[in-house]
Amino acid sequence: MNIKFSTIVLFFIAVIAISFSSCKPEEVELVPTSFSIISGDNQTAEVETALPSSIEIFVKDQNGNGLEGVKVDFSVTEGSVSTESKTTESNGKTTIDWTLGTTEGIQTLTIIVYKTDGTTALTGSSFSVNATATYKTTVTDVDGNTYGVVQIGEQFWTTENLKTIHYSNGEAIELVEDNDTWANLGDNDKAYSFYDNNEIENYGALYTWTAATNGESSDANPSNVQGICPDGWHIPSELEWKELADYLGGIEVAGKKLRGGSDWSLPNSGAPDEVMFTALPTGYRQPDGVFRDITESVNWWTTTEDNEEKIVLSWIPSGNTDNLNIWNGEPKKSGNSIRCIKN
Repeated sequence: MNIKFSTIVLFFIAVIAISFSSCKPEEVELVPTSFSIISGDNQTAEVETALPSSIEIFVKDQNGNGLEGVKVDFSVTEGSVSTESKTTESNGKTTIDWTLGTTEGIQTLTIIVYKTDGTTALTGSSFSVNATATYKTTVTDVDGNTYGVVQIGEQFWTTENLKTIHYSNGEAIELVEDNDTWANLGDNDKAYSFYDNNEIENYGALYTWTAATNGESSDANPSNVQGICPDGWHIPSELEWKELADYLGGIEVAGKKLRGGSDWSLPNSGAPDEVMFTALPTGYRQPDGVFRDITESVNWWTTTEDNEEKIVLSWIPSGNTDNLNIWNGEPKKSGNSIRCIKN
């Protein structure tokens, strides 16, 4: 009797279990239904540099939870991304690193989130993330020397005189220290030196005109004469110097506004460095090899050629004058400074 009863009880338990099992709801497939940008939109960085923070995307399922394994594509019209396609992690998030392109201003990253099939874009996708690209505040020459960059009007200038001793292709420029050797240079000879054969910090080197320009002249604006400037930069023409002076109010006042530092000899009308150009009194080297006027003036070559022997020169004198003088008549084998301007 007890055995029959136990059997009956077990039978009913089995029936009940089967009944509950048959009533269990079916599992619903989790699918991506929405997405959002967690962080990284509207950043600012210099052109050709990576944004300081990654772009982070969050994809949710129909229950509002993060969903793993969702395909997300990334593309830019310029610059680059660390990868063009990723899938979300277990928390529903994925990140991308973005290196900006060369164009200043707003740049755009396009993002596409896909449905489960990995080929159909989710409703509301694609969408965009923006970043602001600013100009590079430094430039490096072929020898590894780094110079500051400043925007003045629509021009971009180096904030220091050049001191490279090679062209961008690696070709070396001859160092000439002896005065007699310098005096015997021809107009087409390439040579450089440092003032009194002593490299002074931030003063740069002094070049013959042919060394500075690699023998190429231009009176255009822009000159497009790279000379010894870094790639993407060139030596300014007379017209480009005049554009700078005009932006600053004319040659009568431009000199004062460009002059900087405490090395200028007295008397002078001050060195306010209003536009962060930081013109220092680096002096120059005469055609006979003699160095002159350190603490009193700075001379810069231009690409504008007055005749076969002389070229136009821009310079800032000391004293109580505010002028930026632009004049001709400088022998090509003089040793003068170089400022570069961005292409």
